[in-house]
Amino acid sequence: MAEYGKKYPNEHAELTRRIKGELPEGWEQKLPVYKPGDAAVASRKLSETVLTAIHGALPELFGGSADLTGSNLTRVKNDIDFQPPSTGLGNYAGRYFRYGVREHGMGGIMNGLAAYGAIIPFGGTFLVSLIIEGLRIVLMGSRTSSRMLLVPSGWLLFLGIKSSGSVSRLLIVSICSDECSPY
Repeated sequence: MAEYGKKYPNEHAELTRRIKGELPEGWEQKLPVYKPGDAAVASRKLSETVLTAIHGALPELFGGSADLTGSNLTRVKNDIDFQPPSTGLGNYAGRYFRYGVREHGMGGIMNGLAAYGAIIPFGGTFLVSLIIEGLRIVLMGSRTSSRMLLVPSGWLLFLGIKSSGSVSRLLIVSICSDECSPY
């Protein structure tokens, strides 16, 4: 590490700062300021605004979305996707990761990045997607057959048959977004 520091002093200083968990000086000056009288804004839009504002000041910020990038507003404009260069979709210098419909995998990857250190991970998904993925993993890990039905009104019905030895139980989970009628 000392040899690396002699050969690449700037990169060494940056890596050392990140490993120590120190943030760059003045990064908080990039944060937007809001007043109580400001108009209401959706939380995901505020999140996008903050990510965009601090992206340049925090080079260790790395994240993405488990599906629906355009809806959950996690991608900083003009950011590069973390992709193999051969795809033509990005490169390994990119700081945006498209997890696909893999909420559980996204959580695992983010935990790994945070545990390793020197990277501040962030991610976005929708709560219903996270619940579906979590239930699917729990159920499928228990020799289960399951069916899922998404209904246009916003209702989600998840049916599963959980088998444990000779005992079978029917699991029904119903979730409704705030736009649904509660009938």
